[in-house]
Amino acid sequence: MFTLKQLEKKFKNRTAEPDGVKNRYAVLALMTEIDGVMHFVFEKRASELIRQPGEICFPGGRIEKGETHLETAVRETVEELGISPEKIKIIGDADYIATFYDTVIFPFVGFVESSTLENLTLSTHEVEKVFTVPVDFFEKPLQENQIYMEMYFPDDFPFDLIPNGENYKWGTPHNYDEVFYKYGDDIIWGLTARIVRGILRVMK
Repeated sequence: MFTLKQLEKKFKNRTAEPDGVKNRYAVLALMTEIDGVMHFVFEKRASELIRQPGEICFPGGRIEKGETHLETAVRETVEELGISPEKIKIIGDADYIATFYDTVIFPFVGFVESSTLENLTLSTHEVEKVFTVPVDFFEKPLQENQIYMEMYFPDDFPFDLIPNGENYKWGTPHNYDEVFYKYGDDIIWGLTARIVRGILRVMK
């Protein structure tokens, strides 16, 4: 049993989290200005990494216990790119993304001066290179495809416990667009492309 006072204490100033999600990550979508043009700052993951080797992404990683989402995004950026925290200007939150892989990504938008990018100390076991892409480049994708999700029920699913049993009117499984951009020899796709699109929606 619990009291009203205990209830109020637990929920006061609480930050809501997605229920039942095991994996939480935060990333920092860095931007910079070059010759009066806004650019996104991307990194290419090192080829020897186990997860997503050679893919294009924003700096980021798993949220550790006791960290806020933003603290994780900044810490990972500092570790991966060697940028001093005081040189990062946080602009705000981008829309978070809930995936079908028990994962939620919390993106933030940040800004660094272009001169800062000239003196990076990369974590070479994680990052192969850093490059920038003009924001306007993302107006038109190379390709866009829709991924279709299906529902699967195990043999022991208790249909007898729900109204109409096997004829229950389930909602339509969520489908989503997979977007691809090609910049030089690099392909920007997946969650990184979705984050870019989300930021552009806000900017427009």
